[in-house]
Order: sequence, then structure tokens, then C-alpha cells
Amino acid sequence: MRQTGHRWKWIPTSTNILKQSECEVLKYLKLDWRGKFISLKNHKPNRNNHDTQSKTLVKQNQLWTLMFNENSTRTPIVLIHGLCAAAGLWVNNIEALAHNRPVYAIDLLGFGRSSRPKFSSEAKEAEEQHVESIESWRSAMKLDKFILIGHSMGGFISSSYAMKYPDRVAHLVVVDPWGYPKKPHNFKEIILDDKSILYKFGCKMGMFINPLGVVRFAGPFGHWLISLIMSGFLLKFETLKPDLVEDISRYIYHCNLRKPTGESSFRAMMDFYIWAKNPICDRLVFLRSPLTIIYGERKGLPKLEDCLLRKIRSGHQETNAFVIGNAGHNVHLDNHYEFTQIVNLAAESVDCRLQNLA
Repeated sequence: MRQTGHRWKWIPTSTNILKQSECEVLKYLKLDWRGKFISLKNHKPNRNNHDTQSKTLVKQNQLWTLMFNENSTRTPIVLIHGLCAAAGLWVNNIEALAHNRPVYAIDLLGFGRSSRPKFSSEAKEAEEQHVESIESWRSAMKLDKFILIGHSMGGFISSSYAMKYPDRVAHLVVVDPWGYPKKPHNFKEIILDDKSILYKFGCKMGMFINPLGVVRFAGPFGHWLISLIMSGFLLKFETLKPDLVEDISRYIYHCNLRKPTGESSFRAMMDFYIWAKNPICDRLVFLRSPLTIIYGERKGLPKLEDCLLRKIRSGHQETNAFVIGNAGHNVHLDNHYEFTQIVNLAAESVDCRLQNLA
């Protein structure tokens, strides 16, 4: 679609600029990679499902996919990013995870370089649309079983996918997942007690505007806003290369200048920003896959209490919960060494289990 002259001037981005920004981030990797748009097939909903919007959503849409070490025969890892993020933000973890197995990092629908379709305003339907797009992607990629890793909102979507398609997920890993516990009765007190301005802003204004709407409104000044409000997050990439900080800032900026349909899907699913209208804990009992939850010891998203997790998962397959020191919401960036160790041990366990079943 052609953009108007006014919009083009005020929001200085394009698909080519976003592509270049992504390449600037990935150039720091010491392994080969390739990217590809994966076309999504039409979804054929269950006959009992009268939601026709999910059926039309995936038609003609594409998921941008980064691929690493594709020739390995080990169980592949699929990475699902969080809100307002994209596949390239796994850059600090890719080399260690793809050392001896395939790794696929995708841009969710409505984010990054993937298609930007309209999502339902109903929470369950918007969630279902994300889930079905991942299943359509899996089918197109001809993946049988894989290890699914999701961060934040990606953990919520990954969990929903694993419950609906348990035979495809050999192990589910969620990293400080969004939407796991129920919204507590004293949620207003929790919001008021928090000292983070961004946290309070998100909880109070998230119902009315998309999370990064202010960045798009700022146009050419949006990059400066990203660098300002996300300075702490950006510095986490210094461990790979100091120059990467500016490249990541530019990448995030251009990822979030396009039509924000992914953010709109989040708004449909969220309840006061940090809770979900349909929390995972209410249905976690239906998860058949082995589960690993990774939290950071510092403040992150609301956590599912360990005793409740054990109670829900009692009698189910392997369940592990880890709290990593010196880490917050972005556990995989704050302490990527321990994060990678946990994931690789889980992945090796999957390899052994699948070999024994063969």
C-alpha cells in the first residue's frame, strides 16, 4: 500500500529500512543464517467453532522467520518474542542455542516484518488467531516436534499453542511469561505501590492506546524516545558488542512504526496491562507437554506461585521452575549464560526422550 506524502515524511520508515536495521543487528553473529517469509495456509476451524474471523486472518499472510543451523538433525527450537519486540532481539542467545541444533525465530503476526492483519477485539479470538498462525507456519515449515520458547507475551501465546497442539511441542519453555496468574482482588493497590512510571502508565493508559502509540505519534523523534525510555533495556546488548546498542534501538524503532495490529491484539487480550483476561493458570491443567518456567529474581511480571504451579501440574509430565539471579523481566538478556544452560539441558532431555521412543 502506498503511503501518503504526509505519513511518509512524519514516520520515516519502510520495509527496506526495517530489513536493513535487522541485518545491522544480525551482523554481529558468528554463524550463518537466512531469513524467509513463510506464507500461511488457510485455517480450517473446528466445525463447532463459529469464528470465521480466525479463518480469514491467516489467508495470504506471512510470518518472517530467521533460520539458524538448519542442517542439524536434533530437535529444533522455535523462539517466540514478546510485546513490541521481534525475532532479532534474540541475538544475544542465538549462537549458544543454535550451536548444535536448528533454531527458528519468528516475528509474530502484527510485529516486526510479518504481515499486519486486523485482529479480533475479543480476547479469546485474538489469542486463537495468533495460535492458528503459528500452527499454519509449523505446517508450512514441515516441523514435526519442536521445543517452543516464549518470552513475556510470547510465553502466553506459546502456552496456548502447546495446549491446543500438544503433539507438536516436545517441551515448552516460558520466560517471565505474561498472563499466567489471575488478576488479584487488590490489583489497584499493586499498581499504586509500584514505583515505575512506565508500569503505572501502561496499566492506566493501556486500555485506551497501544503501548508504543506515543512513539509513532512522535514521528522522527520516536527514535530518541526509544533510546530514552528503553535505555536500560538497550544496554543489555552491550555484552555482545557495544555498537549493537544503537543498532538495537534503531531496529526496535522501525519494527514498531508500521500498523500496530499486534499491539491491538495485546490490548484485546490484556486486563490492566500486566494481567490477561483469560489467564493461563485457569487452563494449565490441560497442558500435556513438559514445562519449564524461568523467572528472574528481580521484579518482572506477576508470577504464578510455585505451590499453585505444582498443584495444577500434579500428575502431569515434567515441570521445572527456575529463578535466575541478577535478572529481571528480560531474563534471557540479563543472565543469558544461565538461561542458555537451562534451555540446553531441557533440549538435550528432549533429544534423549525422542530417541528412546524411536
